[in-house]
Amino acid sequence: MQQPTPVETDAPAQRGDTGYAPITVPARALGGEMLRYLADVVASQVQESGISPEQAAAIGETTAEQVRDKFGGQVLYVSKGSSLKARQRWGRIWAEFNGTNHAELASKYGMGVQGIYRVLAIMRAEFRRTSQPDLFNPQPEDKT
Repeated sequence: MQQPTPVETDAPAQRGDTGYAPITVPARALGGEMLRYLADVVASQVQESGISPEQAAAIGETTAEQVRDKFGGQVLYVSKGSSLKARQRWGRIWAEFNGTNHAELASKYGMGVQGIYRVLAIMRAEFRRTSQPDLFNPQPEDKT
């Protein structure tokens, strides 16, 4: 059986039940880079709203610390946002649809006409769901 490849660590190795030393990678090499980026992005966005660079940096650091405290040690998956982008595109298609421009929308968005029909059916159902009350499962009226 081959030994695991050693990795540079900041912490001293300790033997566990398996007899192998746990591998510890410094935060700056893995998650620290992601957290640093998060802190920088938050600080940049907050600073655009008129907050001083020092306060923006503090908000960014606090945000990164909260994310680390909540999710530290977990394996995280960060979506590329393709479903969000698709939903945004569907919204644009729905907004631009005039009742007869299926082919034009298909060409503009690089889709087939059948794909446009499918998007419009999904958006129509969502529009109905959000704009019309459910006749078979009515929600109680809010009397506040």
